[in-house]
Amino acid sequence: MKVLSIDPGAKRIGLARAETELGIAFPFKLLTPQNMTDARNQITNIVESEDIQHVLLGWPLGLDARETEQTAAVRSLYNLLSETLRVSLERVDERLSTRRATQNVGDTGEVDVEAARVLLEEWLRNQHMI
Repeated sequence: MKVLSIDPGAKRIGLARAETELGIAFPFKLLTPQNMTDARNQITNIVESEDIQHVLLGWPLGLDARETEQTAAVRSLYNLLSETLRVSLERVDERLSTRRATQNVGDTGEVDVEAARVLLEEWLRNQHMI
């Protein structure tokens, strides 16, 4: 199964992908959409062109597991994607993924894509695929 992981940020959206048979998450792409509708359109095009079967959306929560201001923005993207995508869409807790991504890549500008990869790697591990 081909899986796409999305790490949504205020200005950039990191993407990673994996094939569950391989059990390895790879950095994929960085999006810089103009707005949430543009983000939805770009993601939908990628899902269709890459034959993705399952999408993970990083769900931002505070360290106390409560929703944050960013959660409202991501909820808007989730709603748009759920109306458009013809594949399964799953919310995934993204707490600390950016911190782990920064530790992995430093300040190279690849943090958003690496955060999506970290989310996907954790999901694969939780699914016992790695």
